[in-house]
Amino acid sequence: MKKNTKENNSKKENNSKKYLLIGALVVLALLAILYSTQFTGKVSRNPGVASIEIQSEPTNSNVIIDGDLKGNTPKVLSLSPGEHDIMISRPGYETYVGKLSLVVGRNEPLLFYLALQSAEE
Repeated sequence: MKKNTKENNSKKENNSKKYLLIGALVVLALLAILYSTQFTGKVSRNPGVASIEIQSEPTNSNVIIDGDLKGNTPKVLSLSPGEHDIMISRPGYETYVGKLSLVVGRNEPLLFYLALQSAEE
């Protein structure tokens, strides 16, 4: 009888160790995912490509990246990582001109507010 009790206790200890190991692996996997996304942004679907989500107020504004018209807002683009020139424009509104610095694995949403043009322009 005592032998069975020792065997049962040994099996319970082995099972406990297995569950502890599995739990530790799950926690490590979650930490790796959080670290890979740097706690913000989303993981890019294409490795080696940086994604960006461009929104504007007003919507339906032109999105121009590196001199090429990419479409209208809202727009999700996959671009090469690094610096890019960006213009957001819409008739009757001031044009936004600036630079983007994109990183692989991040998908940061950007919201641009365009000001109405004054009557003198």
